[in-house]
Amino acid sequence: MTFSDFFDSLGELEWLAILLGTVAMFVVGWLWYGPLFGRRWAAGNGVTNPGGQMPGPSVLVKGFVQALVINIGIAYFIPALHIVFQNEPSIETLVVSSFVLSFFVIAAAFYASVIYLKRSTTVWAIDSGYYFVGIAVAAFVQDLVA
Repeated sequence: MTFSDFFDSLGELEWLAILLGTVAMFVVGWLWYGPLFGRRWAAGNGVTNPGGQMPGPSVLVKGFVQALVINIGIAYFIPALHIVFQNEPSIETLVVSSFVLSFFVIAAAFYASVIYLKRSTTVWAIDSGYYFVGIAVAAFVQDLVA
């Protein structure tokens, strides 16, 4: 595959599914870094959030753009896994694909910050868990819509 082939294939993606997956992943992020693990994550990063305020608009926009980019990757990567392993999309294959992407790629890369920057393993676990759940939910939503 060439870069030209890759960019041509982006036009064939289900963009409504990607947008809805992005919204779903953004909502998971709000829950994950808010009521579920927000205080532990903030404490582990030394972040103070007076009165539990929402982040500013620029932070939210940047987070949404990040989720959009991840969802484009999901739309491209997960169907490719189904082709490689010659199986049909199902809840199980979406969860396994999400696990592979989130833990063997994202979490493994994030672990460098624990090793070299001596960051908290709790923060690493919270972030890694978010990517697993967020990617699984986004992939499920994309599969429903596509």
